[in-house]
Amino acid sequence: MKLTVNADDLLKIRDPSEFVRTRIEYNEVAQVLSQYLTPIMGEPRVFPHHSPLQVSGRWSTTDPPLTNFPSDIRDVTVPDRGRPWVGWDLKAIEAKIVAAYAHDKEDLEAFTKGHDIHTITACKMTGMELPPNLVDPHYSPECEDWRAKLQWKGETDRRRLLAKVRYCLNYGKDHTAVRGSKYERDMVKMGFTHADMERAARQYLSTKPLLRATKMRYWTLCAERGYAVTLLGRTRPLFGTWWDKAKEGWNHMVQGLVTDMTNLAIIDLCSPPSPYILVHNAHDGCKVAVPFEPTPDTLRAFKGAVEKEWAIDGETITSTASWYMVKDDGTKVAVS
Repeated sequence: MKLTVNADDLLKIRDPSEFVRTRIEYNEVAQVLSQYLTPIMGEPRVFPHHSPLQVSGRWSTTDPPLTNFPSDIRDVTVPDRGRPWVGWDLKAIEAKIVAAYAHDKEDLEAFTKGHDIHTITACKMTGMELPPNLVDPHYSPECEDWRAKLQWKGETDRRRLLAKVRYCLNYGKDHTAVRGSKYERDMVKMGFTHADMERAARQYLSTKPLLRATKMRYWTLCAERGYAVTLLGRTRPLFGTWWDKAKEGWNHMVQGLVTDMTNLAIIDLCSPPSPYILVHNAHDGCKVAVPFEPTPDTLRAFKGAVEKEWAIDGETITSTASWYMVKDDGTKVAVS
C-alpha cells in the first residue's frame, strides 16, 4: 500500500518542525507542477473556459484554472501582442463590507483614510499605543520614537503579521476558525505555531464585540429563513444544519456582494460594442484586454466602473482598487 501525506494533515501537527514545513512546501510545489503547469506546457495559446453559473455568482474558470494559479506563477500567461491587459484587485473589500454591517466606526474610518489596518489591529490586540502616523507607521519620521520604543520591525513585524488573523475571523464561529485556513498555512511556513495563531485570534475577537454580535444576528436570520440575500438581491437557498445555514448565509451576504461588484464591472466594461475583452476574473479582481496602450481616459473609464460608493445598512464604503497593467512582453507595472 502506498502511503501519502496530505498537507492539511501536516498542518494539524502542533508546533511543526522545519522538516514538516518543508514537506508542506513540497506538496504545494508538486500540486503546481501537476495540476497547473504541466497541462499547458508547450501550448502557444490557452483558451480558458468561463462559466458564470455558480449559485454564489462566482465564475468557474477551467482549462486551465487560471483563477486558482498561485500568485507567484500567474505570469506564465501573457497578453497577445498589441493587446495589453488592465487589471485590478479590490482593496480589503470583504473587511469593509463586514465593518459596514457591524457599524465598526474605527475600521470604517481607517479604510476611508488609508490607515494601516494591520498595524492598528496589532496595537489594539496587544494594548500597544497607536503610532502618530497611521498611514505610514513603518517609515514616517514622526513614528521614529514609536518604532524605537516598541522595537517595531516594519511591515514584517511579527505582531503585524499575526494581526492578519482578522481575515479568518470575519466568518468563523470563534477563535478556532483559524484552523485549516490559508492564513494558517502561510503562517506555519513562516515559523509561527498554532498556539501563536490561536492566541492572536482570541486577542482580536476580544477587541471586536460588534463583530461577534453582528455575526450572531445574521447567522440567526439566515438559518431561520433558509436563504440569504446580498445587497444587490442575489438570493441563495441554504441547506443542512443550523450552523451550516448560518455560516453559508453570512458568507454569501459578504462574499456574494463582492462577486456582484465584480460582475457589474465586467458587464459595464466588456459588453458589446466595447473593444475590451475579458481575460479572466477572480473573486475580487479581474484582467481585461485592451486593443491599445491604456491612456488616462482608459483608466478613468475603468475606475468609474469599478470604484464606487456602496450604502450598507446606513454605512458607506468605497470599492477602491489597486491597478496594474500587463504589457505584451509579460511585464507587470502598477498604474494609477
